[in-house]
Amino acid sequence: MTGGAGVDLKPDYYDGAAFKDIDKSVVEDLYKLIIPSQVKEAQRPAAPNFFLEGKSANGSKAVMDRQACHDGAHGARAMHSLQNYGRKVPIYDGNAYTFTSTYMPDLLQVFAHHVTAPTTPGGLPEYHMCTICLFWEHGP
Repeated sequence: MTGGAGVDLKPDYYDGAAFKDIDKSVVEDLYKLIIPSQVKEAQRPAAPNFFLEGKSANGSKAVMDRQACHDGAHGARAMHSLQNYGRKVPIYDGNAYTFTSTYMPDLLQVFAHHVTAPTTPGGLPEYHMCTICLFWEHGP
């Protein structure tokens, strides 16, 4: 997704489907797309579609937002891969199936992530992150 320039996905929290709920052949075929870590553990969810990133008051909001974008793009790719499993031509409906929440003191945000078709022939799909909720608590 990042052309080898990215880091491993390490969200503070994520949720998705249980391995047992996904057909074994689908997991084998889509493993690198639907598993957010190279370590396969039965307790770890597959096909993540909700992520949480948090920072302390001294943390960087910009870093947190980039982490949320990266998490959400992986989740959107996983969901899109599952929705199009077995199709010769992928369908892009523009709907969000992955959500990310970020929290740092006094600020909670919720984002929706979706995939759109490539804009050039032979190009790659594009991933989008949109703010859907912003809660800002002002101090005393």
